[in-house]
Amino acid sequence: MITADEKARQYQLIRQALKGDMLVDEPLSQHTSFKIGGPADVYYYPPDEENLAESLALCRGEDIPLFIIGNGTDILVSDGGVTGLVVDLSKGFMGLSCRGGKATAGAGVELKYFLLYLTDRGLS
Repeated sequence: MITADEKARQYQLIRQALKGDMLVDEPLSQHTSFKIGGPADVYYYPPDEENLAESLALCRGEDIPLFIIGNGTDILVSDGGVTGLVVDLSKGFMGLSCRGGKATAGAGVELKYFLLYLTDRGLS
């Protein structure tokens, strides 16, 4: 179990190193399709790939637990919550592209929208 002092130290490191929206002790029930889950120590929306990479490097270098989600669909989170940093890709990673019959979707794109995008382009 992480101490309150260590949790505060980790939060300060995260706050100083990363840009983007952050929430502290954020109930994950607000971010999952099943509407269950206790709090995340820090809930983070990276604005771009650079900040996503920085969050991964920070967590690796400082031994901060890391959990990454897209839109929170089909995941179950304990009522005890998640220690460390939860990275939510649902805001900054919404890109869709299609080239030469190959389509790519960002991690935050909902499956139903991706399927509509494919259908509109005659892809399956």
